[in-house]
Amino acid sequence: MNFYDEAKIGKLIAWSGDHFVYEYGIGEVIKFSKFDLLLGFEKAKQKYASDYRVCKEYLGKYVLDTEVCISPGGKRVAKIQPKITGRFLYKSDLQDYKIQSQFKELIAGYDAMAAAGYPWLDLIGQHGVWRGCLSNIFVTPEYRLILFDATLFDVKEYPFWQRPFLYYLFLFGRVLQARVLRAFRSESDLLLLG
Repeated sequence: MNFYDEAKIGKLIAWSGDHFVYEYGIGEVIKFSKFDLLLGFEKAKQKYASDYRVCKEYLGKYVLDTEVCISPGGKRVAKIQPKITGRFLYKSDLQDYKIQSQFKELIAGYDAMAAAGYPWLDLIGQHGVWRGCLSNIFVTPEYRLILFDATLFDVKEYPFWQRPFLYYLFLFGRVLQARVLRAFRSESDLLLLG
């Protein structure tokens, strides 16, 4: 596993549900998760690399290229990604056939991953909780869908004493995401019939 260069870390550009995102050199970002503090360094390092591989296997081209790396002192885990521009995916975006077909392909991979028994993948993100969108999926200016957060959530990965709180947090997220996805799927199906 590679080390990140602390000298390349720039200003904070985003703070989401579980990540702080900073500029990293030219054309990249570096993300630090709050959950790695709960998991512990060694477990977080393995989990993030494994989660990325699983998501890449099932969701392929929709997953943003990500390098999992560690701090020079070996105490923090980070994810380096290309800096992208875009906006959150809203149900109304499915009116565009190009976006709709990508959404259906991405969701087919998501469903296959769930059917294979993998833990819950957060598509809704922090902003989606309040806006009814899928805020971990960006629509780029070229109308390409990109999943930029490939983190799987399973309460069993965390220390026993943290599980009661995390269980309800993850349950809330899963239930809300299921509701939003039902609306997206229904919109997509209606548009195909129309």
